[in-house]
Amino acid sequence: MALQLNKDQQSNLVNMIDGCRANPIVFFKLQWPDEKIWPGQERIAASVIKNKRTYVKSCHSASKTHTAARLAIWWLSCFQPSIVVTTAPTFLQVETILWGNMRGAKAKAKYNLPGSILPSAPEWKIGSEYYGLGLSVKDIDRFQGFHTSSGYVFVIIDEASGVPDKIAEAVEALLTGENTKLLEIGNPLRPSGHFYAAHKSGIEGRIHISGLEAVKYSKEIPGLIDQSYLDEQRIKYEAGNNPLYLPRCLGEFPDTSIDTVLDLKAVETAINNPIVLVNEDFEFFAIDWAYGGANETVIHHWRGSRQDDQLAFSKKDPEDSIGRLIAWIRARKGNHIFHDNCGGGRIYGSLLKSSLGKEYTVHDIDSGDDGDETYANLRAKMWFNAREMLNTGGIGLLNCPVIKEQLLCMTYFHNRRGKILIADKDDIQKDYGFSPDRGDCTVYGLWGLKLMRRAKPVPKTNYRWWEQEKKESNSDDILGVRDDG
Repeated sequence: MALQLNKDQQSNLVNMIDGCRANPIVFFKLQWPDEKIWPGQERIAASVIKNKRTYVKSCHSASKTHTAARLAIWWLSCFQPSIVVTTAPTFLQVETILWGNMRGAKAKAKYNLPGSILPSAPEWKIGSEYYGLGLSVKDIDRFQGFHTSSGYVFVIIDEASGVPDKIAEAVEALLTGENTKLLEIGNPLRPSGHFYAAHKSGIEGRIHISGLEAVKYSKEIPGLIDQSYLDEQRIKYEAGNNPLYLPRCLGEFPDTSIDTVLDLKAVETAINNPIVLVNEDFEFFAIDWAYGGANETVIHHWRGSRQDDQLAFSKKDPEDSIGRLIAWIRARKGNHIFHDNCGGGRIYGSLLKSSLGKEYTVHDIDSGDDGDETYANLRAKMWFNAREMLNTGGIGLLNCPVIKEQLLCMTYFHNRRGKILIADKDDIQKDYGFSPDRGDCTVYGLWGLKLMRRAKPVPKTNYRWWEQEKKESNSDDILGVRDDG
């Protein structure tokens, strides 16, 4: 139980706390004298003092959330009035992990702390401009308006690798003042997004905590990662069945996110690939349609195995969209166009066919079509075709950060029948704040490339040649090629 102090003791404590402003570790030792502190915690605290933004990628059980909870209490205690705002990928994580830790720390503090934490909500009430609050990432509109007369605002993002980029962008609006701070902590699970980009940048405030470092203090610090766990996970990793070893044991980003379709190295290799395969002199186009809102209609021009150029725009009017595409297509070579014929794509595809005329061939790809014994639908099959082609190599992609981000965000899972499904666009929109239109268009292009490679050479004057091949091969697949997966 916290000590009840007389006026003189309270005055002395205020002076002591004022002295803790420049050193959170001193505050930790003052309030929780029985807790031992290890260098990883000291590095985090020192960075928060020195830098406006601190990004901590860490192994599992390295006391990062424990430290963040105590930093939140230090901020509310030493800067008056002040505000602390926290978030995490799910509200359950906000409420039970970081705020559960804060409740426990407040209860164990040696000296009284200002205000009180609500028993059933992540909120610490002290005053009108003086409080702590935990927010869900679903409430993006609430990440604004946090201002106090002193200017002291501290934002903590827990499990930052899983927090959508749109939240990180919203948080930036809270960091405009001189007395504002940001702390992002978490296992580095996803090799894309704001947390990954921060650690790949050259900015100050980046901290890496490896299990190989933390394990040295496991005997002194209860709950810290230990050697037996590292040894067990390393054996599983070397056997090829533990994708979490790098992020959770070494605090390093993996080559691919857990349950993510595409591999980071494969995508980066394709982006940086200077080689254009010589026997592929054909050119073609791929289109992903948008039907309004902020989503984009995207068209890519391919020269054989190289993604050569792109046009992306947000337009609601079908006539304008078709007009833009036709002008762009006619300015380039290639007369085969692959597009998603699912939903509204049927209308757009029909308009495109009638507007371009017989000179061009528009191939319908219905991403919602049934898959096979492995994939639940064609869209999942196409994404895993992209995975195979990129892993094999010989593909060149545009050096476009948006394409890269959207390719790397796609996750997959298995349905009740054991078939593979991938996240739909609405899920991606909710989780990351964008629709993966350029990523989908790239996947359609790779599917088109696969089919173009299978097609037999024909005279350029015969624009309906594939229909004859369909009859001869008794196949319903476009380009007259039976797709055996």
